[in-house]
Formats: sequence, structure tokens, C-alpha cells
Amino acid sequence: MIEELKYYKKNYGIEFINFVDGTFVAQKESVFEELAPLYKKEINLPFICDATVHCITIRKAELLKDMGCVSLSIGLETGNEEYRKKYLDRSMSNEKIIKAFRIAREANLETRSYNIIGLPFQKRKDIFDTIELNRTCGVSSVSLSIFMPYEGTKLREVCISEGLMDPYQEIIGDGTCPIIKNPNLSNEELMGLYNTFALYVLAPREVFPLIKLAEAETDYGKQLRKELINIYY
Repeated sequence: MIEELKYYKKNYGIEFINFVDGTFVAQKESVFEELAPLYKKEINLPFICDATVHCITIRKAELLKDMGCVSLSIGLETGNEEYRKKYLDRSMSNEKIIKAFRIAREANLETRSYNIIGLPFQKRKDIFDTIELNRTCGVSSVSLSIFMPYEGTKLREVCISEGLMDPYQEIIGDGTCPIIKNPNLSNEELMGLYNTFALYVLAPREVFPLIKLAEAETDYGKQLRKELINIYY
């Protein structure tokens, strides 16, 4: 890896690196003990990387910071523990998630959370559970996607069996618009929450009534949303 990065640095003048690898931080601490000084000596470029809740330790966070890591991106997905375990095969507890983000913060690393909304049968309250978990974790920024019923996933089968989608429906897009029918949440309300999710996470709670008005896809709602984004981003 070091040799490859040296090549890119020399021949292409790279200045920043993104390790898009969910298992990057899953290596043993002993690997990072060896990698950190080598990376710092030979590459010495700032970087961001993905991590899973289960693999983050205090020592790894310290070594990542020493190497030049500026931000960890961590999958949170949804604030509902039971749903997360049953349908997303994510067994980590909310307590474990909060601890992982705290470890990163205490190592002076910024954090970015991965979130999904518009899941089958999800309600507005469920989305706010996810928002609250993000707020408790003290995330620096959020990445948000609307649920995509991909082939081979448990949730796609649920969507088909419950009549939430046509089994032959083509799945296209980038997670920015609804695909399934949700009896508990209209597409309009879902898009309103999609457009304001980060504001609900990052802005003070007393601003929530204004953010709710900014959910509306009206001229007033769009202008208000723009002004709030300028303030709180």
C-alpha cells in the first residue's frame, strides 16, 4: 500500500486520500502500530476512511490521528436497534455506536455517519430516533440515503411480500428519491425529511419548528431551508 501511494504521490501529485474500504480499520492494532510511522514517514498526507462500530478502539483512533486521519465515516443506518438487527444484519447496540463516535471525538477526529431513511414501514418517529442518535453521537457531518431495495437483500423480499413494490421494478437512482410505497410515510413527507435531516442533526433544538417549516417543497420552504443551511453548515 505504501509503495502504491508513493507512486501516486510522485507521479500525480495527490494531496488527500480517501480509503474507501469498510475493513480498513478492522486490521489488528499491531498492524496500525507498524503502519502509522511508516505512513507518516513515506506518505504524510491527510486522509479520511471508513470504519465499522465494532472495530474502533482507543489505540486505533490515536494511531489514525497520528497518521494524518482527519475524519472517520461510520455506519449508523437507523436509530432503531431492533430494526437494525432484524433487517439490516447490524447487531451493534446504540450504546456501542455512541461509544465508537465518542472514541473518535476524543482522539480529535471528525466523524461522518452513514444513515438510511425511507425503510419499509418506517414512521416519522423512527426517522427522528435516527436523528436523535446522531445528535447523541455528536457527529460532525452526515451522509444520508433513501432506502434502495437491492437484489438479494432481506428487505427487498419484505417489500415484495408486503406489496410495497413491484417485484419486476427496475432499481435505479442514487438514493435521493423514494422507490417503495410506505403506508406510514408519504413520499412528500419523506423528501421533506431527506432535505432537512442534516439540519435536524446539527442545528440547536430550539430551531426545530423552523426546520419543520423548511421541509415544505414551497418557495417559502426552499428559501428558509437555504438560509438555515447557510447558518448551520
